[in-house]
Amino acid sequence: MELITLQMDLGRQKETVDYIKSFVDFAKKNGYNSILYYMESAVRTEDTAFLDPEKTFTLDEMAEIVAYTEGQGLLAIPGFENLAHMDQFLAKEEYAHLAECRNGQNSRYYVKGNGSCACTSQPDFYPLIDKYVEDVMALFPCKYVHMGMDEIFDFATCPRCQKRMRDEGKTKDDLFVEHILHTHALMQRHGKTMMMWDDIFEQMDVLDRLPRDIILTNWNYAFVGEEPRGHWLNRAKRDWFAYYESLGFRYMFCTMAHQTATTFNTDSFTAYAKRYKPMGALMTCWCHATDFYLGGYPHIALAGREWSEGRTYTREERRALFTEILGSEGAARLLLSIQLPYFFSYFRNNIAEYTEENNYILNGLRLQLEEALEQLMGYYEAAEGLGKDILADSYAFMHHCYTTVKLAEIGTEIFDCYFRASKDFSLPFRKLDTLAAESRRVKEMLDLVWVRQRPGIVSTDGQYEAKYAAIPARYAAVKESALRNAGCAVLIADLMLHCGYGVPRLEILVKYKGEEKQTPVFSGGLKPGIHTMDAGSSFAMYFAIPEGEIEYATVSVYGEGVLFLENLRYRKGNEKKVAATVERVRGSVKDAENVLHNDTRFACLGNDDAVALFNHYELDRDRHTVRITFKDQMDYKIK
Repeated sequence: MELITLQMDLGRQKETVDYIKSFVDFAKKNGYNSILYYMESAVRTEDTAFLDPEKTFTLDEMAEIVAYTEGQGLLAIPGFENLAHMDQFLAKEEYAHLAECRNGQNSRYYVKGNGSCACTSQPDFYPLIDKYVEDVMALFPCKYVHMGMDEIFDFATCPRCQKRMRDEGKTKDDLFVEHILHTHALMQRHGKTMMMWDDIFEQMDVLDRLPRDIILTNWNYAFVGEEPRGHWLNRAKRDWFAYYESLGFRYMFCTMAHQTATTFNTDSFTAYAKRYKPMGALMTCWCHATDFYLGGYPHIALAGREWSEGRTYTREERRALFTEILGSEGAARLLLSIQLPYFFSYFRNNIAEYTEENNYILNGLRLQLEEALEQLMGYYEAAEGLGKDILADSYAFMHHCYTTVKLAEIGTEIFDCYFRASKDFSLPFRKLDTLAAESRRVKEMLDLVWVRQRPGIVSTDGQYEAKYAAIPARYAAVKESALRNAGCAVLIADLMLHCGYGVPRLEILVKYKGEEKQTPVFSGGLKPGIHTMDAGSSFAMYFAIPEGEIEYATVSVYGEGVLFLENLRYRKGNEKKVAATVERVRGSVKDAENVLHNDTRFACLGNDDAVALFNHYELDRDRHTVRITFKDQMDYKIK
């Protein structure tokens, strides 16, 4: 392959120039011939002197980084964004007027403010952004330039763009093609070859309208089987590499450097790519404001060597390579035995108010991680030098995953106290205290790494400090809620999510008899823990609610995608009520009557048309609602 590339995300976290040089040395040692410096707004130019010096580099500093990279025999590839992921620019007064969602809401993630997507219909957009790209690009002798263009969820949603489409008879697809062609022409004027991410072509099928000298970079951070799965709602299916080759495009496949050296993504994507003719491979590294690149070093080294040598390492060769990097064969064996998903987040703000029921998958992973963390701590304590910092970074991510699955267990135990009308929360509280103590230990470990690897560097927007400062407050809120809710009733929803790549939101309201208004139970994003493992299945959610006689409850889905509602039931101690009647109130609701069966049949609520939602962002505000009344469980008959 022509390019074996390792990426560095300077747009989300500044690093010292010395560390970047060491990163280049590590890449060269392990078979990479190029570094992609993903920058967004990471470099201050004369026109952007307003950018924060603590987050950005001077032109001279970036020139030094480029010169060192090229001097070591690696290409330094600049990476920009000139559409989405421009939030650092758009947050500044000087560029705020360029935002699609100025003073509004981001259509996919409901984030208030200016969002991350810029508006190409603003008259001064191209003069400002093109000039920035030209000023920074001039530091790079490399012929390749990556122009981003991924995740453009809010593109062409502002009134100016909407009016332009109406007046000119154009579609969002047309505006995107125009933007790509403008960017391509900019690159050609400077003798550069344009690269870009390809994920949005799942929702805008316009590749056949683009110049064939654009290099497409296909990123996929999950398991890749017979063909790459789509990134967004519906997970559009296409044999992408076969399609690129049929159109005459060159392309690269892009994997993710994993904090615990998990290799399933790189292994499976490389196997798929071998059936075709990619011009290169790219190991991406993202968003290290709260951690480091170090945990990914064994994985990065393995991928670089396999790609550059054109072969797959044996189990013994992998173990030897990991041992070389970590300084411990035991640690190497352990990390190679653990396979964790990268996007592992816990979506429950307060597990005493609502929680996901513990289940087989989460429980099994929890037991595995408990043992692994104990062993890894021993290897960390015995390690020295760089190996110690690598193990600290790996331990921190593994503990984050463990906390996620442990909270599912603790939340279930708190709700079990509600079921039993018990006010004794001592067991779950002790477990919370243990997690808090472990998190403090993780922070102490990472603080030492920060001093060694990032002297004089601050975490972007204080994300590192905020992450660990929030943990004790979050656990204190759980305890306060549990004590306050003691003796409460519980509303239980059995749901199913077939695709974890949408952003469906759930809203539940309860109308108590004698009350004029409905009582809010929950409103917000909701995904099960298993979605991070690329799995879709039934899951149960518990919601603590006031005791009382319920007249009815309404369940609404909004946002991007669908949720399948299997049933809704009410429980107070051993008193249990199940659905008696169900009716559609508004929106898209299919098979509502299935809620009346206390089994796995389901009603479908929501909108799962990815293209329609992308083109008409206002659709994700629609509520898709059913109203449910209850009856005693003894009156339920299996049908």
